[in-house]
Amino acid sequence: MRRNPLYPSRLRHRAEFLRRDNPDVHDVDRERWKTVFTCWCGVEPVSGREYRDADAVYWEDETRFIIRYRTDIYPDMRIRLGQDLYEITAIIDRNYRHEALEIMGRLVNHDGGHAGEPAGSAG
Repeated sequence: MRRNPLYPSRLRHRAEFLRRDNPDVHDVDRERWKTVFTCWCGVEPVSGREYRDADAVYWEDETRFIIRYRTDIYPDMRIRLGQDLYEITAIIDRNYRHEALEIMGRLVNHDGGHAGEPAGSAG
């Protein structure tokens, strides 16, 4: 028997989907993000890996978000879950049935860089 990813008890996390909002073209140094919508989602950690490169230790934290199907989600958006901010890396319509979306996200630091990067290497 297949488990339904949209079963109400699985969608128990409240997430905000954000889009970049820079009304002032001259203020490009400061990113602003605006909430586009809020929805219930399922959250599953997918991987957490650590690797070394050039005398620095990096780690990546991938998370899978499962939400009801929508057409207004884009790869340039971010997801806020509590205090954590995630960059969208993939949007998947499982089996092309337009029932659910599987969204892969990577944890982002507060300064805009990816989690696990050494200080000063944002981007």
